[in-house]
Amino acid sequence: MELAVLAVRAADSLLATALRYARALQIAGTGRFTTRSGHDTCFRAPADIVAVTERHPRIAAITMNQP
Repeated sequence: MELAVLAVRAADSLLATALRYARALQIAGTGRFTTRSGHDTCFRAPADIVAVTERHPRIAAITMNQP
């Protein structure tokens, strides 16, 4: 089994989050707002997941990709 992880800079992730919110407002008139602390918590989570999966016996490879 292989784990694929998307590698993104924090600043780019935060900008993309704001852009998705703004587009949702334009298209639907409402959007799902994410606080900075909420973003930061979710942004850090994949690193924790990778650390756990590195030790998992069924994971044969971990691939990091940049968009």
